[in-house]
Amino acid sequence: RDGQVDGLIDDPRQCHVDFGKMACGTSASPMCLSAPQVVAMQKIAKGPPHLAGVPKAYAYSLTGSIAGKPAPQLGWEGWLMMGGKTAPMAKQYPDNILANFTGISGVGANNFDWKTHPSLFKTSLADIDGQPNMRRYFQRGGKLIIWHGWADAAIPAEQTIGFYQDILRQSGARAKTSVKLFMIPEMQHCFGGNGAAIFGQFAPPSQDIPPDRSVARAMQMWVEQGRVPLSLVGRKGMVPTDEVKPDEKQRLHCAWPASARLKAGGNADVAADYVCRMPKVGRG
Repeated sequence: RDGQVDGLIDDPRQCHVDFGKMACGTSASPMCLSAPQVVAMQKIAKGPPHLAGVPKAYAYSLTGSIAGKPAPQLGWEGWLMMGGKTAPMAKQYPDNILANFTGISGVGANNFDWKTHPSLFKTSLADIDGQPNMRRYFQRGGKLIIWHGWADAAIPAEQTIGFYQDILRQSGARAKTSVKLFMIPEMQHCFGGNGAAIFGQFAPPSQDIPPDRSVARAMQMWVEQGRVPLSLVGRKGMVPTDEVKPDEKQRLHCAWPASARLKAGGNADVAADYVCRMPKVGRG
C-alpha cells in the first residue's frame, strides 16, 4: 500500500488477515495451519477483551517479522509460543510480576480475569507505574522521545501509541511540542526484525554524528538547541553503530503520525529518497 515491494509492513493496522484461508484441511503441508492454530492466531490478532472501566490492552501486530530473524528469540518463538523447553517470556513475565509485585495470590497468565484483576493490578503497581500525566515535567522544559517497533513481540506496539495519546490528552498544551513518537516498521523488541532497526538507540550521543542518525544525539540537540526531531535515519542490520557505511541499507523514520513515503523513482534503501507525509484525515 505504500507503493513498494520491499517486504516491510509500514503500518500493520491496515492488514486484515483471514486465517481461515490458511487452514490445512486435508493437507499435510507445514505451511498451513491446523484448526487449533487458526483459533490461536485469531485470538492473538484480536487481543484481550475491551471492557468498560478496564484499562485497554492491545493485540500483537501482524507483521513480516514473526520469527526472530536475524536475532533468535526476539520473535514469537521466544515471546509467545508454547511447546519449547521453557515457557515463553509473555507467560513468564506476567506470572512473575503478578506473584512478586501485586500480592494477588494464585493469579497468573492462565487464570487472569480481565473483568476484576486489572484494577487490582493497577492499584498494586501505582507507585512505580509510568503515568501519562507529564504536565509538570513539560512545564519545566522537559522533552521526551518515545520509539517502538511495530514487530515487537514483547510489548504490543499499539500500547505505546495509546500511551502517547494519553500523554497528549493529560499533560497540557506543552505536551504537543514536548514529546515525539517514532513507530519503526518491522523492528522487534528494541532491535532485530526485517526493518531499519538501528538509529543510535544503543549509545550515548557523539558530537560527530548528525542528529537524524542518532536518537540520543537528536534528544541532545532538541534540549540544548531547540532542534525538533521530525525524522530519524534507520539502518538495517545488527551492528549498533552510528558510522555511515557506503553500502548500508537505510529507511527514513518519521515522527508520528507522519510516515515515510518513497519519492518517485527513488531508491528504497536510501533514507534521503523518502519524504514524511501526514495521514489523511480519519487515519493514523
